[in-house]
Amino acid sequence: MSRNIARAYQEFLRQEKKRKQTVDNSRSAMSATGLLAPRKSPARPTNMNRQNDQIDTIIGFVDEIRKQGSRNRG
Repeated sequence: MSRNIARAYQEFLRQEKKRKQTVDNSRSAMSATGLLAPRKSPARPTNMNRQNDQIDTIIGFVDEIRKQGSRNRG
């Protein structure tokens, strides 16, 4: 059981890192101006949007837990 939890958490950390890199890349791309600057992001399939929404929700929960944990320690 603990192996499954550890594996799930490692996967979560990987997804979180990947998500942050994507956000950082999109922010830098959005700051570009000019004729060739990106205007909007390409559409993704609906299943991917649902999965991304779930991952974003979980990441939000974990961030709140991390905030509460740091407040209780010190």
